[in-house]
Amino acid sequence: MNDEIHFLPLGLNDTKRDWMDQAYCRNNKIPTEVFFPVRGAAQGHENPKQIICKHCSVTKECLDYALNNYLSVGIYGGTSGRDRRRLQRERHEQS
Repeated sequence: MNDEIHFLPLGLNDTKRDWMDQAYCRNNKIPTEVFFPVRGAAQGHENPKQIICKHCSVTKECLDYALNNYLSVGIYGGTSGRDRRRLQRERHEQS
């Protein structure tokens, strides 16, 4: 991993984004690559859902951001893409 920090572009479906400044990952300069693990790679103790997101005070906002923008890859709000796809299905079923 390189030492540069790259933040994802802001989604078009979000109007309030100040929560991003409070994100644990941003304030602790966690490299973006951590949130996009290689498929099939053993995560073990480096699972960001268990290690990083559990310390964050804005996981709900992060999850809402990912759901509102249909982000199905990567870790957002302590959820995997698989978790969010399931949540999206549940949202649509309740509509």
